[in-house]
Amino acid sequence: MSEEKKKLYLYLAAGTAGNIMVGLGILQYFIARQDADVYFLPLIGFALVTNYIYFLEKKAGVGKKVIWIQSGAAILIFGAALLFL
Repeated sequence: MSEEKKKLYLYLAAGTAGNIMVGLGILQYFIARQDADVYFLPLIGFALVTNYIYFLEKKAGVGKKVIWIQSGAAILIFGAALLFL
């Protein structure tokens, strides 16, 4: 594997970890606040930012297989973290 690919995958993993942390932070905020009126905007914003990140990954040359593996891993980690909230 080339050095450039290694860097790309490192940044891909760091971005996914950051996205998971932001998502968990939003959920913690919802749990602490317990106000249904504020759920809409952060969730829509989170979904839009995530979609944009995946768009940029495609532009950077990341293959669909890698993106699907990354998405699946992120969903599993996010789901496992939700069990402990």
